[in-house]
Amino acid sequence: IVHLAGHIDQEGFHFAKEERGSATEPIKPEVVTDLLVQASASHRGTVECVVLNACSTEDMGRRLRAEGVKHVVCWRGEVYDEAAMEFSKMFYQSLQFSAGAGCTSIPPGAYKAAFKQGCAALRVWKKTPGPSRGKTVVENVPVVQGLEVKARVVLLLSEDGDEVLHCADQAGGEGGDAA
Repeated sequence: IVHLAGHIDQEGFHFAKEERGSATEPIKPEVVTDLLVQASASHRGTVECVVLNACSTEDMGRRLRAEGVKHVVCWRGEVYDEAAMEFSKMFYQSLQFSAGAGCTSIPPGAYKAAFKQGCAALRVWKKTPGPSRGKTVVENVPVVQGLEVKARVVLLLSEDGDEVLHCADQAGGEGGDAA
């Protein structure tokens, strides 16, 4: 598993550094994607899952999946750092539980189950008071003809079938379903 955390803007992908609030110089998303594809199992590497824990990583995720990475977690639109961390924490705890003690491989279906557990953590996170909790889990609110169009989505692109969670709908109790 490769986990990337940081921020994406017009300049590129800024990876988070250990010092809080600092980031690397931007790296073009294509460069990051090319490196990950070369490390993937489809290219005789060992990477079978990539977690892109940064805003607007869906295009990168789709390219990685198209190039043979078996499982990719990515975000459509913006995501609060805290929400991304909560998702990841539950995602990895679920994978660890699925694999069991001493296991060196992830069993079939475990990535999808872990994704669903990460999504459940987002639902709880949104309803919990805190510095940025209780706010929209992810925000990307362009205005189209005076209407707000909200994209609040985390995706698992997987050889086992894609999963899409519309966070606002799921977390807000307004309905929504996995695709």
